[in-house]
Amino acid sequence: MDAAFGRHLLENGGVVGTGTGKINSARSFPGTAGLKLWRNQSLSEFSLGSSHLSFSMWINQSGSSTGDKGLIGKFNSGSNREWLCYLANSDSKFHMVAALNDSTLTDIAWTSTVSTSTWYHVCGGWDGTNVWIVVNAGTRVTGARSGPIQATTVEKFEMGDESGGGAINGLIDECVIWIGRDITDPEVSTLYNSGNGLALTSY
Repeated sequence: MDAAFGRHLLENGGVVGTGTGKINSARSFPGTAGLKLWRNQSLSEFSLGSSHLSFSMWINQSGSSTGDKGLIGKFNSGSNREWLCYLANSDSKFHMVAALNDSTLTDIAWTSTVSTSTWYHVCGGWDGTNVWIVVNAGTRVTGARSGPIQATTVEKFEMGDESGGGAINGLIDECVIWIGRDITDPEVSTLYNSGNGLALTSY
């Protein structure tokens, strides 16, 4: 089991492996659609509505997999869309998306493409006015999105896969999610720690 926002995540679709992390060990995802960590005890958990969202995590893409690679979120590629951080198949960039409804989305992309076998520190969220994402403590990319964010209570919170989409082939480490809190640029820099990372127990 892993924990997010104080909630235990369960394996689904098989065994999620363990690999060498940015700090200590990380969870290793093989890029198999449907193989993920998820929270299936309460479908209302991790739904935003008017609550703000911030997250921080380290990502290392090991190899290719089909479709958009879901990292964390509550999102279905077809319907019941809420929010998602993913690695896009079309441009090989990290994206953050938040939905007012199934057809009204704000989807923003980081400025640079992602290489394999490289650790990236990814932060993002929704602050009530904008969707935002920042990689390696750079300058935030933002896109306007007023709320509330759709809360369907249908999709489960998932890590490593996108419901109806694709899965990450790689490692996710030191993932933390805040609901109702906006982390600042100095906090992002602290978590990035000049590229060395910071154990969440030290934050």
